[in-house]
Amino acid sequence: MEPLTPGAAELVTILLSPGRSAQGALRALTAREGAGEVRVLDLVLVRAEEDGTVSGVELMEAADLDPAGVELSHHGLIGDEDIAELAASLPPGSAALAAVVVPRWRELLHDALDAYGARLVGSVHVPLHVVNETIDILERME
Repeated sequence: MEPLTPGAAELVTILLSPGRSAQGALRALTAREGAGEVRVLDLVLVRAEEDGTVSGVELMEAADLDPAGVELSHHGLIGDEDIAELAASLPPGSAALAAVVVPRWRELLHDALDAYGARLVGSVHVPLHVVNETIDILERME
């Protein structure tokens, strides 16, 4: 199995529209992978039932998803604890796709830097609303 390069994986949750198939969301996600923007490592369909029960089904076991063309390199990364936590944030009677993804820009930058003997040693996620607020403050100061 190919080791992952330095960087960070993200656990993303995609809330599905009620009464709509998860297949469209799966296609959108795998299209981003096909474009080289992300690597999808694991994918689970999470359901929060009206009665409070929660479930998580691996992609290959989900009856309402066609996994054709999807190759997960590290299935099993999303565990029962993750599923319970994600389901708790969902409205009752809803479903979501939970995916562990690696943004490819880090891998690509890692490879480019490696050619020059340099390496990425840190990265901080700053919420965009914080960036936008800071830009507004700076613009008012000008």
